[in-house]
Amino acid sequence: MNKLRQKYKKLPLQLRAGIWFTFLQYFQQAIVILATPIFTRIMTTDQYGIINVYNTLQGLLNVILTLKLSSGIYQLQLFEYKDNREGLTSSLVILSSVFLLLSSVMFFTFRGFLIYLMKLPLSMIMIMMVDIWAQMVLSFWLTRNRFEYKYRICFIVVASNCIIKTFCSVAFVLWANDNQAFYKVLGNTIPETIVALIIFFVILHKGRQYICLAFWREAIRFNIVLVPSYLSAILLSSSDRLMINHYCSSTDVALYSIAYSCAHLVQLFFAAINWVFTPYAYECLDLKNYIPLKKTSDSLTVIMAALTALLISFAPEAIAIFAPASYSSAIYVIPPAACGIFLTFIYGFFTNAEYFYKKNVYITVATIIGAAVNILLNWLLIPRLGYLVASYTTIVGYLIMTIIHYYFYKKIVDKKIYNVKLWALIVSFLYLYGFVCLSLYDYVVIRYCIVLSMLIIAIIKRDLIISVLKDMKSSKNAERKEG
Repeated sequence: MNKLRQKYKKLPLQLRAGIWFTFLQYFQQAIVILATPIFTRIMTTDQYGIINVYNTLQGLLNVILTLKLSSGIYQLQLFEYKDNREGLTSSLVILSSVFLLLSSVMFFTFRGFLIYLMKLPLSMIMIMMVDIWAQMVLSFWLTRNRFEYKYRICFIVVASNCIIKTFCSVAFVLWANDNQAFYKVLGNTIPETIVALIIFFVILHKGRQYICLAFWREAIRFNIVLVPSYLSAILLSSSDRLMINHYCSSTDVALYSIAYSCAHLVQLFFAAINWVFTPYAYECLDLKNYIPLKKTSDSLTVIMAALTALLISFAPEAIAIFAPASYSSAIYVIPPAACGIFLTFIYGFFTNAEYFYKKNVYITVATIIGAAVNILLNWLLIPRLGYLVASYTTIVGYLIMTIIHYYFYKKIVDKKIYNVKLWALIVSFLYLYGFVCLSLYDYVVIRYCIVLSMLIIAIIKRDLIISVLKDMKSSKNAERKEG
């Protein structure tokens, strides 16, 4: 144990910070996953659906009303204005707060129209404004501390806030007789706002620079261009919930959302693998070492497809864990949802090349087109076919994005790096398997036999799986030593 501690202390500050910030991200996601079965059992499906609509609208309004100034330009400005980071931060926090204050006045002025449009009560809309402000302040503070590798204070504050607001939300919902959605967001917002207020005044006290037109102009000019990309990414993953709420009901939103919560379990693995694979891919692209990159990407695609197939196989069991029997029909959303999420893993190989060669505009174009197609198909099909069709329209959106990214990748890289034909075959097989599973969910023995066969294959091929992960790990360690 002492040896491990000594090795840890010898690690570079950047690496230690990276480990803890990654752990913090997964810790937050774990709390959300663990809390989901609790909320689905203590809230009605209608009220749980309203929560998902609230979260989607909050994500959209956060971009529109704050321009997400704590992302993008802020990190660049922290680098450029090293001698005045305190003043920069306080100035941008004030600017974002002014945006939100003016927006709140406008929302209250046109509250009748907005209540009709958002299908939320005024009380929840006003809480949303406070919640967006609190998240904005925390985001500035967290970004600044990430930039300076202050991982200890970040972990303590963010992890504590995450646990406390989850407990408060559960307690408020249990205490409420009705209107559970309102009390859940209230329980979530109160502790977060208290923390944000303390941080807000600390930022102002340290910065003492409240208005700086130079900082403001630069931040607005830079981030306003990114707003379409931010919005498109949110709309692609969340617009279906808003449209289901509009054309169907909040109960259908709850069924759809719980299925996507289960499907996103596999995305945690995708994120973990991508965290290791991305620097490995950059190194291979830099050295033009394409053969190992091709081999590793093919092996990872097979492994991730197997994990996705495993989730599809256990859809009834996953829903049973996450929610009570009233959500059982949501199992039919998981196969298309999981297949759509798998496509995000596939096009991640192409976006790595786009990021490496600094062609970020291609990513924006693909995201906007994918979101537009998804919204159009939802508008046409959800009123006619119901909420289930939204999971299939999302697949179409992701598929179009994948094709566009592939086109841009071919435009950037003049050599054949990836085995795209193999990936197309794997995607086709996964979609076929998902379609078959839709008719096998009532046949437990058959499903378990299929899963057992997959596990046996994984055991037989375990050496290949281990070697692929070791190759990426060794490459990442080599890159760190060079850095």
